Amino acid sequence: MDIYNGDGSRAEMCGNGIRAFARHLWDSGRFERAPLRVETLAGIRTCTPTDSEDRVRVDMGVPAFGLSAVGANLAHFPDESHAPLHNLVRGDWPMADVEAAHAVSMGNPHLVLFLPTRTDLNALPIESIGPLIERDPAFPSRINVEFVVLQDQTLHTRVWERGAGATQACGTGACAVAAAAIATGRAASPVTVQLPGGPLDIDWDGADILWMTGEAVHVFSGTLEPAAYTVWQERDNAT
Repeated sequence: MDIYNGDGSRAEMCGNGIRAFARHLWDSGRFERAPLRVETLAGIRTCTPTDSEDRVRVDMGVPAFGLSAVGANLAHFPDESHAPLHNLVRGDWPMADVEAAHAVSMGNPHLVLFLPTRTDLNALPIESIGPLIERDPAFPSRINVEFVVLQDQTLHTRVWERGAGATQACGTGACAVAAAAIATGRAASPVTVQLPGGPLDIDWDGADILWMTGEAVHVFSGTLEPAAYTVWQERDNAT
């Protein structure tokens, strides 16, 4: 499974995409409704059907923590911040009130920002904050950014995705948020990550494979005419 962002960049993994991909393969009859192994740039992931045809459970691999895991330029951080779960809050980042920041890799890079409980996520200007952190020189390959508020044992989250901008949901981002929360004792497994587009349920024992369960609902079917590829190629050549 290859994933391309809206800006044409290639992503290592997409948690929402892999659930939709598995649902499509099952619905199309290409594969029986049984566990399905999918090769991605982040490794092989196993998609498992659930009792509901609209929900898919996915092995998302083992989270990795720390600056090295996300390909950061270590020169931008003091030596003490190189420990995997060190709080990476920096005074020069373009927002205040970040209680903690953790670098997490789910096969792709994430920076998880925990904000005070009083924070109104809907009012947070992530369209201006997100790009500044995504493209910070500390992250040469850019980074996905999660803004998180823990309320009533639910991790309310908005995501600025590398190469895509603000999105309704991000599967790998939800996994990174849950992993950081569980690893630092902020939440216990299983935990729900509530995104603008809906919830994702995350189960992780703190050491082994992290599992994500969420919806994959058929919206529409369509076809692409071969001429469309010619138009896209001409457009790309022109730019």
